[in-house]
Amino acid sequence: KFGGHDFACGLSLEEKQIAPLREKFEDDFHVEAGLETKKYDMELPMQGLTPQTLAQINQVGPFGTGDTQPIFSISNPTITHFFKMGKDKNHVKFTVAKKGGNLSVIGFNKGFLNNNLLPFISQIFVQLSLNTYRNQVSLQGIMTGLAFASPKLAVPTPVVDLRQEKYVMGFADRYLLFDQKNIPIVRNRLQIDEDKISLVKDYDQTGETVALLDVPRNQIELNAALEKDYQQIYLRFLLDQLPVEQIPAKNYFGAVLKYIYSHPTLKPADYRTVAPYLGLDYDSVLFILRVFFELGFVKLDEGKLVGEPSPKKQPLTASKYLMGTSSQIKFVNQLRTMPSQRLITYVNNLTNK
Repeated sequence: KFGGHDFACGLSLEEKQIAPLREKFEDDFHVEAGLETKKYDMELPMQGLTPQTLAQINQVGPFGTGDTQPIFSISNPTITHFFKMGKDKNHVKFTVAKKGGNLSVIGFNKGFLNNNLLPFISQIFVQLSLNTYRNQVSLQGIMTGLAFASPKLAVPTPVVDLRQEKYVMGFADRYLLFDQKNIPIVRNRLQIDEDKISLVKDYDQTGETVALLDVPRNQIELNAALEKDYQQIYLRFLLDQLPVEQIPAKNYFGAVLKYIYSHPTLKPADYRTVAPYLGLDYDSVLFILRVFFELGFVKLDEGKLVGEPSPKKQPLTASKYLMGTSSQIKFVNQLRTMPSQRLITYVNNLTNK
């Protein structure tokens, strides 16, 4: 049996049919290319908003799946009285003012918003509802979406430091990456249009607003990126492809090597389970193993990880991989923690050459 409206699915079937249903569903499932585009109905007239406004709107209801509740836009809003609420502070509430009118707005699951991001909000999309508090009824907006843009300043700021913000607002002309491996992350996880993503080394446009999303491997890569012609540049440095966040302490190298010699029947993948026992995460174990392979301390024997019986004695610092990663981690941390004004001054000096 099967039934339900467009946004529901009710069915019953014999238990033996569950597996074929699952297989058929997986075979037929596909996602349309491109990002979803949502529409709104009209710009919200801000003057004279009262609970009666919603009563007038409801006269063209009832609203449901076939006749959705109207979505209104508030463009170029002035936002005041912003605060976070809820046990985990993942909801926000603020007042929007425009043309002599104002409206209280609630944003559920918009905890990423903060006072630093408010100037970038160019459009708020809301549905209207009533709020009853202490027997007082007022009109409020429930946020359904946001649009961002560069703040409209008489003299645009050429360099903007947004390293501390995790949310990507999506209004830049181009999102630049140093490492090609980060492209799927930016496209799928950060939901940036693929047409807006470019590798720094391939970028040849001029006069655009750009965002540096990942971290360069070294100073040379950073300087080369900053010498291009941008109208405005946003510094994010959110992503990297570092194998580990920090180099494991020397005693961990010793513990892993000792474990390898005493457990010669394990494969590298088995160390995913062993890692917590050694006080490490799996990425750190893989990093240590790569160093050991380079130095000739361990080898693979029929897929199993074993210690070399008579390895050449040499310090860990003889590993080019370890020293190169250490240098890269130091540079990345410096770039992410450098005082804002110092970083902006450095970038300005290069971009103005």
